[in-house]
Amino acid sequence: LEYLKTANLDPTLASILRYAAYAGWAKTDPQNAVRESLQSSRAFNDPEQFANTLANWATIDVAAAGLWLLENPLNPNEKTLAAKEVAGIYANHSPEAGIKWINQLEGADKRAALGEFADSWASSDPSAAAQWTATLPAGSLDDDTVAKVLHGFLADDHAAFEKWRNSLSEGPLKQQAMKLSSGDSDE
Repeated sequence: LEYLKTANLDPTLASILRYAAYAGWAKTDPQNAVRESLQSSRAFNDPEQFANTLANWATIDVAAAGLWLLENPLNPNEKTLAAKEVAGIYANHSPEAGIKWINQLEGADKRAALGEFADSWASSDPSAAAQWTATLPAGSLDDDTVAKVLHGFLADDHAAFEKWRNSLSEGPLKQQAMKLSSGDSDE
């Protein structure tokens, strides 16, 4: 990182090297790496760099990274991008804890985290993601995310999807599931 501060590198190459350096550092000294990455990302107007660093921490300790995100003041864009990253990791490592963590977020951060969480969870456990989606208030997820979750479940286990779909109460989710299983989706 010291080298990058003084080297006369192509900006794209310098950015790639910063991402890699902070990602590696986050695996061994996460709090300092995240703190320094945040300063660097602000200096280079690159909030994705910070989110990537926090995500690397989350791959080794998602609870600690999630707690750090909840407890530290960030600008809205930084927090939203980082919340999405952490939510995706929670979905793959500890969905139940991830749901509790997401419920501590608010506004755009929560909406972005919900979408990423649902999308990531649907990749690893489509049935569980769909069942969880059905518990959310209507409008919590955008239609494209719901469609991905439902499509994943349908592709994974058609018979279980049909049984689950038939058990749903009337409403937008059931309508979307009916449309999908009848082959009349807008995908």
